[in-house]
Amino acid sequence: MAALGASAFTTPEPALVQQILAKLTGFYQATAPEKSYLHLDKSYYAAGELIWFKAYVVDAGKHLPDTLSRVLYVDLVGPNQQVVARRVLQLNAGTAAGDLVLPDSAAQGSYTVRAYTNWMRNAGPDYFFSRSLPVLGTKSTVVAKRKPAATKPDFQLFPEGGQLINGLPNVLAFKATDQQSRGLAVKGELLNEAGKPVASFASLHAGMGAVTFTPEAGHTYTARVTWPDGSTSAQAVPAAAPAGGLLLHVEPAATQVGIRMARKVPDANAAPENITLVAHVRGQVAYVGQSALANGEVLSSRIPIERFPTGIVHFTMFDAQGVARCERLAFVNRQDGLRLTVRPDKANYGPRQKVTLALETRDAAGQPVPAQLSLAVTAADLERADAPTIVSHLLLSSDLRGHIEDPAYYFRNVEPETRQALDHLMLTQGWRRFVWQQLLNSPLPVGEYALERGLSLSGQVWRTERKPAPQSELTLLIGNALGNLTTSTTDNQGRFLFTGFGGQDSARVVVQARTPKGSPALMAKLTDRWAGVPALYPPALMPDAALTASFGQRSRQQQSIERQFGPDTTRRIMLSNVVIKGRREPVPDDPRRIFTGADVILKTSSIPGFDNYPNALMALQGRIAGVQIMGNGMQMSVQIRGAGSIIGSSQPLILLDGMPVRDIEAILTIPASDIESVDVFKGASASMFGTQGANGVMAFYTKRGGSASTSSSNSLGVARATVPAYYRGREFYAPRYEVPASVQHPDHRGATLYWAPNVSTNAEGQGTVTFYTSDDLGAFRVSAEGLSPSGRPGTGSATLMVQRGG
Repeated sequence: MAALGASAFTTPEPALVQQILAKLTGFYQATAPEKSYLHLDKSYYAAGELIWFKAYVVDAGKHLPDTLSRVLYVDLVGPNQQVVARRVLQLNAGTAAGDLVLPDSAAQGSYTVRAYTNWMRNAGPDYFFSRSLPVLGTKSTVVAKRKPAATKPDFQLFPEGGQLINGLPNVLAFKATDQQSRGLAVKGELLNEAGKPVASFASLHAGMGAVTFTPEAGHTYTARVTWPDGSTSAQAVPAAAPAGGLLLHVEPAATQVGIRMARKVPDANAAPENITLVAHVRGQVAYVGQSALANGEVLSSRIPIERFPTGIVHFTMFDAQGVARCERLAFVNRQDGLRLTVRPDKANYGPRQKVTLALETRDAAGQPVPAQLSLAVTAADLERADAPTIVSHLLLSSDLRGHIEDPAYYFRNVEPETRQALDHLMLTQGWRRFVWQQLLNSPLPVGEYALERGLSLSGQVWRTERKPAPQSELTLLIGNALGNLTTSTTDNQGRFLFTGFGGQDSARVVVQARTPKGSPALMAKLTDRWAGVPALYPPALMPDAALTASFGQRSRQQQSIERQFGPDTTRRIMLSNVVIKGRREPVPDDPRRIFTGADVILKTSSIPGFDNYPNALMALQGRIAGVQIMGNGMQMSVQIRGAGSIIGSSQPLILLDGMPVRDIEAILTIPASDIESVDVFKGASASMFGTQGANGVMAFYTKRGGSASTSSSNSLGVARATVPAYYRGREFYAPRYEVPASVQHPDHRGATLYWAPNVSTNAEGQGTVTFYTSDDLGAFRVSAEGLSPSGRPGTGSATLMVQRGG
């Protein structure tokens, strides 16, 4: 047995280690990953309610609460995977408060709330915050009937480190789930090809477990699984590596992490192989060890947990050629999170009585620290024990792919059984943000989605569907005022980014792209502001019948009071199948026509043979009263009679699909067959354009632009979009009863009694929250969550009893 540790370094780090560490550090610096989390007011909702939330956005490495991104997107997705509501929030010090509306007509079922930044989209939706919510609605979602699945629930096997090695003790983890990815308690045996048992196993938590056995060369193995209903199935065990190789075993404990590495190859005379072990937590290198490993040799080491930040540790073992041969995730919990205490001033309260909560935040050493927090007080029966918390999400869920059942379970205590269950999760569901071979042999990734310090508009310009248009000239028009023009150029890949939108009001914008020679024969495509909706996680479990009836009544009472007396009385009704009879106002048939009131509107379809002309100006010669078009081919000019002259020029202002063009040549390069209509503004009608319209205005509209187009791109280099305003969250209805008779009407807040998204403690770690109980009686749970400035998450809770005579 040999020791492997920092003492193994007797010479400066070789080029391989330097390359690995440089690539790892460079990856996290280039990608700057972020995480988002939403603290919701409760676990169950009903149609017509508001989902109150506090958003926390942190950097993915150290969980510091002030990220590079300043814009957060929040989606509410319905049971049919259609988006029900969306919010754009401005982040301040990594936080924002908001709400989502569940329409009165919301169908019953499982909804999903997601939160992400534009920058997070580069890593994909697996890194978004996502949570399933059960919603009681007016009707159940209609789902097409399917035939019962003919297959058994899923059972998967995961060799520790990635492969089995013959002749050595191997850990084989497993996970058993139903068709909705929920864990199933199973047991079973490992059998050799003769049917002889070599080991037995049983799941510990959420259908996960592990078994240790030593595979032998020339033998094959099968796992025989016994399901909860007593039925059995067989699953082939992955074959051991035929040429042998390296084995990595990790044993997390309360104060240290045990490491065991071994090598076994058929050639008894094989020379020792230099191996390298690298451990990092969210890109922060915590341990590097090197040693020569002989055939049949086992190296062991014990690493104190103080070497690691709290979280998921990635252990990777590289061979002498720098190939990642084994990888294993383990969780280290140093219990150094934010200590958050909530103390009510009384044990029991009566209706409409004042509640004072004392909040205290301390670090792991017991020293006071300030923190930013959010606090919800809800009916105790509307809280689920398996709901995620800011601790479970930042330290666990956000670094693992896929659905984690009851993530908060792993942080309720530090008992050996809980630690073992958490290690089973690492063995079965562990993954990483990159593949080592790709990272070491490829350039650092370039993000497709821009980092947003404020609201932005991005996209790409193309010559063809596959050929981008570098160095294209861009013009951005905001609203319908020609004074709101901004110009720019695309980069070498035809990409562009406009920033600086205020976000106080939504803005309609038009982007026009031209070649360096002024031709508009390009395609401008805007990046979709919202992420797509992929297949979502397993649906949330609906409450039982008793809770459904009780909650439904309380929710309706609270909604009625909020709508009558709350600070925001905006109706939240989604109308359907409504017929309105009366005078119909004309609707503009072309969203490109942001300038109206033209003196002449000419449809080119009314001119015989118009499409046969080389360009529109030649086809229009002599056809528009008061407009003189002279010249031939590419040498043509236009003059509108009665217009003034600016510095001796008689050239009118030329618009193409609502955007000004640099000169008349842009129109001459467009075939007449591409022009749909022409508008002419003269004299007073052109005054809306200011001095630019002093010589009159000719506005050309293309066919390919499409009068009914709602897409973000079209031909001739024009694209349109609406840049949204930041959402301004509502204020939670919470009356105060300083004077007992100050509020005469009923007060029903039996679902969410109080919501405070912006709470903080001072430098001494102290804070106070006050509110009043309502007319509703029963147990209410106080749930507080938050972050310290150093990125330590924490939670705290308390219970309030409201009763007569309290």
